Amino acid sequence: MIIREELSIAAPLETVWEIFSDIAHWDQWNPVCRECRWEEGSSLESGASLSFELQPLVFPIRIAPVVTRCRPLRLFDAGIIEGAGSCAEVNLMDRDL
Repeated sequence: MIIREELSIAAPLETVWEIFSDIAHWDQWNPVCRECRWEEGSSLESGASLSFELQPLVFPIRIAPVVTRCRPLRLFDAGIIEGAGSCAEVNLMDRDL
């Protein structure tokens, strides 16, 4: 299954990245994210592990991906099982360029 979403944010890339990379506060901007924390590491970098609880419908789901690729201000990619592909990929781009 692939779910794709695109949105435009009227803010500089640096501001968007600062908010996105602060996983402890994901619940402040993501309505289905209830709690997020670091399992290994403390920043979005390859090999770091985070876990978060989502409540998209009725029952909460805990997901614990490992960061597979990260280029600050540009790309974040995380997977549940190494080699199985992404569970999340975020690409940031400045549309004013």
